[in-house]
Amino acid sequence: MTIAIPAARPIAASLADPLRARRQPTLFDADTTTNATSPGQRPTRSDAAAHTRVRQFAVVTLEVLAGLRPPNQLTRWTTESVQSVVSLAARRGGVPRLHLASVHCQRPHPRVIEASLRVVVARRSIAMACQLRLVKGRWVCTAWEYRPADLQAATRAEGSNQL
Repeated sequence: MTIAIPAARPIAASLADPLRARRQPTLFDADTTTNATSPGQRPTRSDAAAHTRVRQFAVVTLEVLAGLRPPNQLTRWTTESVQSVVSLAARRGGVPRLHLASVHCQRPHPRVIEASLRVVVARRSIAMACQLRLVKGRWVCTAWEYRPADLQAATRAEGSNQL
């Protein structure tokens, strides 16, 4: 009778950094596994982390656009150009009832996440896009794009529905 013994993990790997194992990663920490996927491949853990990271960033940005957060809360995680785009939109007036409906991510490079977002305002869908890059060990939003006219039209529609 033969009994199969599973291979044990090396002791050195499990004792390498016990504090790191307990520390919870923050929103914009670098992934420990960053693999770009090609079409047809199953998503990896890093892809799920990328999706979560983009979703959380988008929610915070939409809260800034809605006037629920001050724009300077994004300073650490955005470039100056993205900060100015979001600040300008926030200064134009809060947009009521923004809802993040869907997020679709892709990783063209291990250090880049590109995402398309579908945001719902007053039963209208608005497309937005963002790009996050790994810069000095931190994920930074380097591009945030949308059509301001779409957002303004949806806001006007929201206002007319409330009357």
